[in-house]
Amino acid sequence: MKIKFFVLICFFSLSYTHEIWIDLDNFYPTKQQKVKIYACSGHSFPKSDEIISEKFFDGFKVTNQKEEFSIKPKLEKQTNTLLAEFKTKEEGSFVAYFFIRKPQSKPLYYAKAIFAVEDSTSEVSSTIINKETLEIVLSKNPSQIKLKDKLEIKTFFEEKPISTTLYIQPENKKPFYITTNKEGTAYLEIKTPKRYLISSTYKGFTASLVFFVKEK
Repeated sequence: MKIKFFVLICFFSLSYTHEIWIDLDNFYPTKQQKVKIYACSGHSFPKSDEIISEKFFDGFKVTNQKEEFSIKPKLEKQTNTLLAEFKTKEEGSFVAYFFIRKPQSKPLYYAKAIFAVEDSTSEVSSTIINKETLEIVLSKNPSQIKLKDKLEIKTFFEEKPISTTLYIQPENKKPFYITTNKEGTAYLEIKTPKRYLISSTYKGFTASLVFFVKEK
């Protein structure tokens, strides 16, 4: 019985450490600067060590709430990763995202990252983009987040608040878990700068969010 319990714990842990996420080469670009957007997968955030198949990949999208841009992926040979490039023509905050789904079905995986041009504080981080399944949003834009802040995180499923477990992976630090309450709210203390990966699985659907905290 103890052996079975141990195996179950190991299986749960492993299932959570394999992640799918978006990474950027620059989370705070200037106007007219190209941003590289990567579709990442693996166990070693922020390093991607597995290839995401293009078979069910829905393509990259970038939005600033006013308009949305669709970008076809290409395979970068150097990193063996699906890649898109987006040229930032104006100041503002943007969300880059993609879905992985089978034809005519809800997305099994949904990954997004938030970035700001010219350190913009325009509001996009609390926007629900994925209205079909699981969504993770922040109470404020990453450009406004400071060390020691208690960042409010909200989780939704089909646009309704849910309680779920969040996997938190700060860059170069040990991962840990927090849980949102029945209103879909949890608080994350920002202890270190650089990238943060937040992900969760609910009813078989997975969502991830990546953002970057500056060292101010």
